[in-house]
Amino acid sequence: MLDSENDLKTSENRFSIQEIGASGLGMVAITNISAGDIIAREKPVLVIPAEVKDAQYSWQEKVEYLENSVAQLSKDEKDEYFKLHDCKCLPGSKKSAEGIFRTNNFALGPLTPLTAHGIFLKTSRLNHSCHPNCEVIWKADSGCQKVIAIRDIEDGEEMTICYLNMENRMKTARERKKILKQYGFFCSCKFCTGEEDVEEIRRFQEISRMLGGQKGAEEMVRLCLERENILELVGAKLSWRIHNLEMASGAGQERGDSGDDICDKLKYLVNIL
Repeated sequence: MLDSENDLKTSENRFSIQEIGASGLGMVAITNISAGDIIAREKPVLVIPAEVKDAQYSWQEKVEYLENSVAQLSKDEKDEYFKLHDCKCLPGSKKSAEGIFRTNNFALGPLTPLTAHGIFLKTSRLNHSCHPNCEVIWKADSGCQKVIAIRDIEDGEEMTICYLNMENRMKTARERKKILKQYGFFCSCKFCTGEEDVEEIRRFQEISRMLGGQKGAEEMVRLCLERENILELVGAKLSWRIHNLEMASGAGQERGDSGDDICDKLKYLVNIL
């Protein structure tokens, strides 16, 4: 048995781990789930502190630190760790602790040089989609990662998250395909296999460049709201939309506008997460 502190915590059994065709194992809903529902809470089985990423350590020293950490896991935990996917493993080779970590690790909070990274034995089974129905949120106060539904999920539907950062997600399907190739798979969501409005993606990129420069408050609000419309259209992560709307709200306050519509939308999205 896995240690109870590292085992998955759920209020009820809402998913199972199943074979998902070419994607291998994945998490599948076994009941209808509503947007905003907490599907699971899980503690990391292994954490690599931020200081290990420091340039003063050689790559080999970092790998040895990781391997020593994996060696200290219980037998059951170690067995589950080595069942995780290793996208760095060459054909005919054995999985490595390093390859598994690089494939499956989650940043424990916003990604900065001070961010630790962890491995979660169950939520690492969440496969990628550029149109995800779930999002993971690290809660430092409880030391748990939450899996939250960001839209309604039907019984039998696979639960997915987006592996990409906003910059890479908001590239064209052709560009995303090249990026995801390093993980050893391609996305089959509707935005990657169907018709995608390339003009919307290009406009998003243009707006992001414009927001990087000096803008007046009114222009900032206008651009952020246009960017929000595109993010909503492509089913982007709620955390990206929240950050974008917070920028719009801040700019609105600078010009003396309370921005009730922006505040209402922010409250709605924050309540989901």
